[in-house]
Amino acid sequence: MWANGARHTPVETTFFVPPKTKGFRIHSRRGSVGDWKDGAPCVFSERYAKTWWARMGELSDYQSFNESQFQQLREKYGASLAIVRKEHQLNFPILYQNHEFAVYELGKQ
Repeated sequence: MWANGARHTPVETTFFVPPKTKGFRIHSRRGSVGDWKDGAPCVFSERYAKTWWARMGELSDYQSFNESQFQQLREKYGASLAIVRKEHQLNFPILYQNHEFAVYELGKQ
């Protein structure tokens, strides 16, 4: 499970995770840039809804992001690691992997 790999990182680490991922924060006890579940509070705040919707738009092609796209979003959001499906290979060091996911360390090529 991807959360096991996340636990080998400092608690303050922020991750990029596939937006349709469920339970990353609760299982890993780490932050993420965002996922679809983060949209629930939108019913209470129009400002939050606009910010969240824009972020989900930026992450909409997550499964096909290349190194440059991850670097640009890393600079914007400060996330240093990305979790992707194992078949989505990137030219970054692999911090952890299992049969389904890989955790890449962004910023080091």
